[in-house]
Amino acid sequence: RTGAITAAAHDEDEFSAGETLADGFRSWLSQLPVLAGCALLLHAPLLAFAFLPELPEPIVAVAFVMAGVAVAGLVQGALVKAVLDHERSLPSDLGELLQAALRVGPPAGGVHLAALGGTLARLFMLVKPGVHYLCDTFVAVPALADDRKSMQTALLRSTRLARGARLRIFLVAVVPWTTAALVAASSGAFGQSSFEDLPWLIAFIFARALETSLAAALAATT
Repeated sequence: RTGAITAAAHDEDEFSAGETLADGFRSWLSQLPVLAGCALLLHAPLLAFAFLPELPEPIVAVAFVMAGVAVAGLVQGALVKAVLDHERSLPSDLGELLQAALRVGPPAGGVHLAALGGTLARLFMLVKPGVHYLCDTFVAVPALADDRKSMQTALLRSTRLARGARLRIFLVAVVPWTTAALVAASSGAFGQSSFEDLPWLIAFIFARALETSLAAALAATT
């Protein structure tokens, strides 16, 4: 037990935001066709929004955002395997990742939505608690995919893993958060574009596939 504690302390000392970002980007770029391809396929159902019947724009916008958040969780659940396999010098193919999405994807999407809901609830109180919770749950989906336990267990494990490392996790997490905001803002997803515009929707999905696959690689590496 003493050895385990010493090893854990050593691992915490070795955890560096800069190294994590470098390793995460390296893993993402080295597997980009497979990672982005899997993310693109998982985002493809969002194309259905271009063919919905006439509905009030606010309802469609909220549904689109919630669907996008759920898909981001699916992407993380699927791509954790690829990132962990890459660390072990093992290959991953698209078929394996899609199988992982079917197996881990639904609870991973639930964890992603729960983490976002908890963050928003805390943001209504103060910004700082919301950011803290977002950092605490940054590795919840990788924890779920690694342990294959319940959603609540994954959230609790992520919170435990973040102890003493919240600032370093924030320095890593701010990259995918900023990228997601830039993708949404540049695409007009805040209301300037119509969901019925199929070319816009396709371009947005391609951008989201790249952004969510990067976020998954960074979360898994963290």
